[in-house]
Amino acid sequence: WSPDGRYLAYARITEVPETQALFNDLYLYDLEKKKEQRITRTLRARHPDWSHDGKRLAFVVESDGLLNLYTLTLDETSFQGKIDDGTQHYYDLNTHELLADIPAERRGDWREHYREVRFLGSELRQLTRYVDGRQFYHPRWSPKDDYLIFDTSIGFARDIARISPEGGEMAFVLDQRYDERYPTFHPASGELLYASDETGIYNIYSLNLENGEKKAYTNVIGGAFMPTMTPQGDLYYSLYRDQGYKLHHLPAAQAVPLAQMTYIDNYASRIPELSDTDQAVSESELKPAKPYKNRFPGVTFMPRALIDYGTLKLGSYIYTNELLDKMSFFGGGAVNLKKDYDLFAIFDYDVLKHKFFIEIFNQTANIQDTLSLPEYPTVFPEIDINFNLTQVNAGFETTALPWNLSKLFYTRLEYIFSFYRAKLGSFAFNDPVTNDLVQFAPFRYTYLRGHALSLLLRHENVQRDLDRGINPRKGRYISLRAQREWNRFLTDFATDSFVGVEEFDKFYFNRVEMNWEEYLPVPFTKHHSLTLRAQAGFIDTEVDSFFHFFAGGLVGLKGYPFYSIEGRKLAVGTATYRFPLLRNINKQFLNLHFDKLYLGGFVQAGNAWSAGDIEFDNFLTDVGVQLRLDTFSWYFFPTKIFFEAAYPLKEQINQGVRYPQEWKYYFGVLFDFDLRLEKRRF
Repeated sequence: WSPDGRYLAYARITEVPETQALFNDLYLYDLEKKKEQRITRTLRARHPDWSHDGKRLAFVVESDGLLNLYTLTLDETSFQGKIDDGTQHYYDLNTHELLADIPAERRGDWREHYREVRFLGSELRQLTRYVDGRQFYHPRWSPKDDYLIFDTSIGFARDIARISPEGGEMAFVLDQRYDERYPTFHPASGELLYASDETGIYNIYSLNLENGEKKAYTNVIGGAFMPTMTPQGDLYYSLYRDQGYKLHHLPAAQAVPLAQMTYIDNYASRIPELSDTDQAVSESELKPAKPYKNRFPGVTFMPRALIDYGTLKLGSYIYTNELLDKMSFFGGGAVNLKKDYDLFAIFDYDVLKHKFFIEIFNQTANIQDTLSLPEYPTVFPEIDINFNLTQVNAGFETTALPWNLSKLFYTRLEYIFSFYRAKLGSFAFNDPVTNDLVQFAPFRYTYLRGHALSLLLRHENVQRDLDRGINPRKGRYISLRAQREWNRFLTDFATDSFVGVEEFDKFYFNRVEMNWEEYLPVPFTKHHSLTLRAQAGFIDTEVDSFFHFFAGGLVGLKGYPFYSIEGRKLAVGTATYRFPLLRNINKQFLNLHFDKLYLGGFVQAGNAWSAGDIEFDNFLTDVGVQLRLDTFSWYFFPTKIFFEAAYPLKEQINQGVRYPQEWKYYFGVLFDFDLRLEKRRF
């Protein structure tokens, strides 16, 4: 804060439009005018502190993994000017030195060696220039502004030192084997406040810089950090405990006897020494620098087992990722004893804010069915059928949209190619009239050739909290997909039912889908939520039922089977009330760590239809219960376990098939609780 309390100085990450790089820069916020003022550009500055006379800011500048100390002297332009008109300097990327101008011999290729910076103020001063790996953190002005105090480290642990605001050599104030960090001053007494782990646990201490008297103000489990004290002696600090940081207030803080804070005798002697010789590398061992090329560190294989329509499929996932996360490959496959298999391969390539991708899926299934033959109306031979489905998706995802739309929407644009085939196995039977043997050879045909262009817009603004994944309570999720499809779908064969060339009908149409989820906190409750969800879909022309929306199943009306409700138009509404049964379970079983358990109840209404407008009297309804268990596997992988039971309140008949009123049950173990149709790939 500025001394008069009007301005707040802070750092935030800002994009450079020319390169789309992200830099920490300094800003001032005027609380009277409610206006933000940028005072540095591409400086990579953070941790600002305002001098007591209000004339200067001290902060650290980061580059190439190094942190050094700087000050900025403020003037009128700092509060009213435009950063484009600010003073121009250059940061030497090799020597880590701030220059007012570029040497004449370097001006031809200066962008390879310098970073242009701008600032609003009368002087930007570099106080330190360490290139040996020493780091500087959290500078604070002394009560008289005659020096800066800060924590610093090289190798192991932080220490506390001071330096003149004009620069020069730094001098250590606290330089012990253990860690000392986050220095600041008592606003009334001028004593130094800091955090240290000299007992093995971080606590808050004070040091009288005149007589060397040391006091402790906390004695905690976990760790106390980032102290600040009011003139009246109230202590505020950050407490780490129970896997998180929380702000704590200690009114009228009193000193704790140091004798009560000894947990390990001579703790400092137990801290292992780091040997410089172990880390030293001779010049002969250094490899020459060379331009970076995409490199993959290795390939990860993970076994895969799943139950699919009652059969066991065994296979593996394969994954590799480029070192800078610019390219990745994810694939896998599985097969069962019936030789049904599924294969997929996904390749991503990131370029700034765009991700280009190609996804390939291939799945087969072998079934047995009875065949109806018009020439032999009394014969229904059993036949083996093999389905082979291939789909290729190619496109890009981006957050770089014009008119600030990237702040609202994630975008995915893709081309989709679908190629579906089937094979009828050979079969034979005796003619019921002549008793002659009738044989048919295997026959393969294509029943779908499809092309589509798809645009997906997704907006997600959900309040961040510990229960966001299992029970979002504030915000919304919206997705809109617009798709143009060009499909050729099998309707007959040119000669007869068994031999000949396929005949296709063209189904060219537009498809639009919308999903809106609104998350609301329940008044007078702490963790209860109400989720309202609306799903809608529309196809603009008559199509074969193969292309219809299907409104049942886990992603629709859960009380009805997936294929029991279909049509060119879709409307489904869901209301879910959810509350915790257990929070902070913190129990371990084998590789699973249990965290939270929530119970919910839901009611749904909706339908899918083809002719006419929406008719609410024809809506189908269901009710159900939902149990969610939030866990982690191997301390790393989010593992979401759910069980749902739904009961339909109306009977449904579709294409002559009757679907009675009976309970439907769903169980899943996934990375996320929410299954959404717009996330489908195949």
